[in-house]
Amino acid sequence: MAQIPPPRPTASAPPVAYPGAVTPASLQRTTDHLRVLSICTWITAGLQGFGVLFGLLYVGLGLVFVNNPPGPPASAQGGPPPEFFGWMIFGVGLVVVLLSTTMLVLTMMTARDLSRHRRRVFCIVIAALHCLGFPGIVLGIFTIIVLCRPEAKLLFDRGSATR
Repeated sequence: MAQIPPPRPTASAPPVAYPGAVTPASLQRTTDHLRVLSICTWITAGLQGFGVLFGLLYVGLGLVFVNNPPGPPASAQGGPPPEFFGWMIFGVGLVVVLLSTTMLVLTMMTARDLSRHRRRVFCIVIAALHCLGFPGIVLGIFTIIVLCRPEAKLLFDRGSATR
């Protein structure tokens, strides 16, 4: 009977990266993506600050119309009193200021949390709220995509453990 020679030693194959595997390179890439998302979120917060300023402009304009109604008295024209329109403009401005300020504060908190790798679910919720408007929809979608990666979950678990 013939003897079978033992197998020759071969060079070991490089490890195969599976789609769900977390590697140091993928962790670094996700960390870089979170840093860029944090910067973009700070920029979005700055743009939302302009929304607050526009709301304040409407509040001021409404107060001017309430205190100095333009044109002849309303009884001469037969329409509603001009003070009513002033209060309407004031109310719209006040709603814009309140909503813009709330989103501004939440966006700033999200930007800080993205850079510190904390409160992942909070960041996902605010990213979903960003998807309701333009240009925040692009930022919201990319933030949700990055935060749903296993590497991001691992980074945020580490970040919450170091508190």
